[in-house]
Amino acid sequence: MPRQRVALSKDKIIDAAITLVEVGGAEGFSIRKLATAMGVVPMAFYNHFEDRDALLDAVAEYVLHSLVPLPVKEPWRLRLAALFRGVQNLRVEHPQAFRLAMSRPTNAATIANLMGLIIQSLRDAGLREREAVTCYHTLVMFLHGFPIWEAGMISECTPRLPGKRGGDRAVLKRVHSVQPDKQFDASITWLLDSVEALAQRERSA
Repeated sequence: MPRQRVALSKDKIIDAAITLVEVGGAEGFSIRKLATAMGVVPMAFYNHFEDRDALLDAVAEYVLHSLVPLPVKEPWRLRLAALFRGVQNLRVEHPQAFRLAMSRPTNAATIANLMGLIIQSLRDAGLREREAVTCYHTLVMFLHGFPIWEAGMISECTPRLPGKRGGDRAVLKRVHSVQPDKQFDASITWLLDSVEALAQRERSA
């Protein structure tokens, strides 16, 4: 029986590709698997994308475009907190697609736009250009490092640490009782507090 003709569009293909990436990661993604999932022949995709890499680039671009920043008229601190919370939510809701977006060379204009938004918000806080760039890198390092910290917190459960003294176990239990989501918000608050304090020092100098 011939396959029923399926109307394809770039958006439909990208949505289906994201679903597959979430299941098997970018490493397990293939045009053939996508064709099977969408009920079409593999060649149907080449009317929209040059090859597998072009499709994965489009997925990465789509993921980054889902980060909708607040308007510039909003306070700088609110803009940054909302953007970083959006990054965290995206990482939690679509971990594999987020990993793909962070590991592929996407459209330079998209990346530059996000960088510019962050640096401009830091400038609006009152930082000079050099300090704004330094703070930008500090904030980005936190975003990249948080998933590693979170994975360690989840894997290093105190019941799996036999042989520790009572006091040691109590400390470990207390340290590992943190909730990652609340820790993320607290860390962002402290980082932005530091930005505000630095801006105040610069204004007083």
